[in-house]
Amino acid sequence: MRSWFINSAIVCLVLGMGAGSAQSQAPASINFRNDLNAPLIIQGTAVVGGMIRRGQPIVVAPGKTGGDFNVPPGVRFYTVYDASQPTRVLARDVRFDIPAGANLVIAVRILPNNQVVLMPEVRKP
Repeated sequence: MRSWFINSAIVCLVLGMGAGSAQSQAPASINFRNDLNAPLIIQGTAVVGGMIRRGQPIVVAPGKTGGDFNVPPGVRFYTVYDASQPTRVLARDVRFDIPAGANLVIAVRILPNNQVVLMPEVRKP
């Protein structure tokens, strides 16, 4: 009886320690706002465990917002495609360092030289 109590106490202790470490690696969420006049497809890639993992493609209508949720923290690359011509790449492998548990808003804009850029928005407290 006593060994069962000790074993269950050890299991509870290990599970409690695991919950704290899982919270420090909480997934992030990223919202993309399309400031262009055309629909876009945005897809992220990350290296997880030495393997390249592609995220789900996100279709964002003009003037609307689309989200990429449950993003693992770390380095992530985003590629922007024209939704009318999906083979046309507008921005390729734009690097972002994603902190754990972050909630980021990234605006997709066009510069005067017709270059598409992804600009993170700074929120004031």
